[in-house]
Amino acid sequence: MTTGCDGMKGVMIVYTALLGISGIIMGAGELSDDIFGGISLLIVSGFYLKSSHLYWNESPDGIAVMAISTLLLWMLGINDLIGLGVGALDDLTPPIILLPFSLPSIALIFKEVQR
Repeated sequence: MTTGCDGMKGVMIVYTALLGISGIIMGAGELSDDIFGGISLLIVSGFYLKSSHLYWNESPDGIAVMAISTLLLWMLGINDLIGLGVGALDDLTPPIILLPFSLPSIALIFKEVQR
């Protein structure tokens, strides 16, 4: 019998996997414009996919890898925001687009750490 907690775990596994896949797609597209940014986003997306796999296997490393990938994504996004300057959000980069979608991961990390 599954509980609500198990259902939420499944949703977060799928969510982080989709976040990783979308990051890979956006990172591959970014390679033509900015090689460093594209490779960085591909690495972060790989961390997200690895964290969803580890979290699926109930490994304690899953939350740690998810925290690392979320931190790296936020570092990339803030770096791009600083590079764009204030008021120049006409050219949104993939890390900036993915930042709001990483917020549920942050909530999950805090929930798991408190357990």
